[in-house]
Amino acid sequence: SHGLGWRFAESTHHPCAVRRETDRGRENFQSQADRRVARTGRPPRAHARYPRVLVSPRPPGRHPPQRQERTRETLPLGEPPTRSRDRAVLRALVTGGGGFLGKAIVLKLLERGDHVRSLARGDYPELASWGVETMRGDVADPQVVLRALEGRDIVFHVAGNASMWGPYEAYRLTNLIGTYNVIAACRRHAVRRLVSTGTPSVVHRGGDIEGADESLPYALHFKGPYPETKAEAERHVLAANDAQLATVAIR
Repeated sequence: SHGLGWRFAESTHHPCAVRRETDRGRENFQSQADRRVARTGRPPRAHARYPRVLVSPRPPGRHPPQRQERTRETLPLGEPPTRSRDRAVLRALVTGGGGFLGKAIVLKLLERGDHVRSLARGDYPELASWGVETMRGDVADPQVVLRALEGRDIVFHVAGNASMWGPYEAYRLTNLIGTYNVIAACRRHAVRRLVSTGTPSVVHRGGDIEGADESLPYALHFKGPYPETKAEAERHVLAANDAQLATVAIR
């Protein structure tokens, strides 16, 4: 309140020091410290209330915020992203385009100026207001997937059942059969690229994982139907990679 803010900063005296800042207070603190250094010739000492943490807005050694650290602004209904037309238009299908990850991919494609079609079980008017071609349907239905992939250059297969619990058949239909249908439809329509959403759960064996890469083998036993069906789906996605269809699974 009252315009006061709190900020964490690095300090040789207090590694986790905190001080209260206002525009005027910061300037006064800086000038007083500088005058004290000029008068005494000694480096400033830590203060119980205002430790010595004179830092720039971006502390040395810190990188600017990366994309995954930035807060993505939500677009008002009916206001599409700014489009870029300096490249060939890509005709993309995003399955599960109304979800958290699917919508992020849709936004990025729209920003690039691509034509986007979304296939999802729910109705998402927000996508339609952005100019996305929306289709309602289940990836477990092969005919629905065939229609959705018609005329596409690339597929981002994001749709999946990631719920915490449920019957095995529900996971099998969406995660496994749905992926089968996407691969088959890519073959049928000569789609050249398939990007499938995977999960780190497929290599989880019950303990911590640190410093691993894609060479880590699949788990021998799975704790539930979600990682089991996702592992089987990923195997088929990777096995489908060839000269006609380039595939990748991103965990």
